[in-house]
Amino acid sequence: MADESPCPKCGRPAKGLCIDCFLEDNPVTLKDFRLEYCDCGLVFVHGVWRDDVDKAVKELVASKLRYPLELDKPMAWVEYVLWGKHAKIHVHVAALYLGNKVERDYEWNIPVAKRICPDCVKLSSGYFEAVLQVRAEDFDKNWLDAGKIANVEPVAGGHDIYLIDNGYAKRLSQSLSEKGYLVTHSSSLYGKKDGRDVYRNFYSIKRPEFKKGDFIKLDGIVYRVLEAGAKASLYNILSHAKTSKKLSRLSDAEILAPSSDAHQALVTEVRPDGIQVMDSETYGLFEFKNKGFSQGDEVEIIKIEGKNYLLPKVDKSGVYGG
Repeated sequence: MADESPCPKCGRPAKGLCIDCFLEDNPVTLKDFRLEYCDCGLVFVHGVWRDDVDKAVKELVASKLRYPLELDKPMAWVEYVLWGKHAKIHVHVAALYLGNKVERDYEWNIPVAKRICPDCVKLSSGYFEAVLQVRAEDFDKNWLDAGKIANVEPVAGGHDIYLIDNGYAKRLSQSLSEKGYLVTHSSSLYGKKDGRDVYRNFYSIKRPEFKKGDFIKLDGIVYRVLEAGAKASLYNILSHAKTSKKLSRLSDAEILAPSSDAHQALVTEVRPDGIQVMDSETYGLFEFKNKGFSQGDEVEIIKIEGKNYLLPKVDKSGVYGG
């Protein structure tokens, strides 16, 4: 081309130094560094221990690449293979040189060193920050992060699981609460670090003793349990109002009767001063104030603490309509 002249080094037509001669004198380089791994599988990258090892290593290698200023918009694709105390790094580079696309492949060997991560230091010393006091037969401890467990002690009704990371224990307790476990938290002063109080945390994990449909008393009010997840959906059998409460609020609830104690019944008579209801099992007749029922409505009757209560019939999904 008219604007090209011989490369001053090899004589081929080029705009100044040809790309081959330029990269021979100004290669892409890799700044010296070493990969640091822990035996647990974590890798130390940019001051942080990471478990997404493949992504972390490739990001680290890419950050150590050094490009000549004349290469425009460089991009790199990194692959690596661990080999004993070394890692073989392969990098494919694409960039623009004087407006023309150029691609090159490079390989380096870098040292690999072992380093103990903080979690493994804690595990080796028996250190722990929190205890999951699990008292539930259906709890499967196998889905816990084994790298966070300092010890597991069998106890009556379950296990005490010692964890080295209270942040992990807190997230775990929140997840278990969402799964319908009853979670309560307490802590005790363990010591001081850098002049600050250090606490150990205890999380009680158990299934609620009540089940969906059961009748409970909380703060002097009788409820029927409609749902029990992270929050419990409750039905006030006196006011007929629905409400929801955090499951942890129900730790002191008194179980009054199982769902099976509620009898199917039928509204047989509606009067201005009330309604008459017949028990479908015993054929006994009961009088109640009318709460919007009509003759022929299917309802339920439950006797709680010596008093009969009238309830709407639970629908097929197990909850009250309306």
